[in-house]
Amino acid sequence: MGASLAQVYALAGWSVSVYSRSEKGLEKGRHLIDVNQQTLVEKKIITAEQSAVMKKRLTFTAAKRRSPSSSG
Repeated sequence: MGASLAQVYALAGWSVSVYSRSEKGLEKGRHLIDVNQQTLVEKKIITAEQSAVMKKRLTFTAAKRRSPSSSG
């Protein structure tokens, strides 16, 4: 579900960071987005150019981030 939500927001124009605890999870999300984008282009819902722009709005990371409230 997370990858699909990221895709929807990116299609709407937002820059989106997709986070997973593992590289395997990130690959699964990337694959799902690629399949969804291909379907949208094939059905002429979006253009290939729109798909390429959307993909540029996505950032994938498995790096842990410290929360702003954590002390250290």
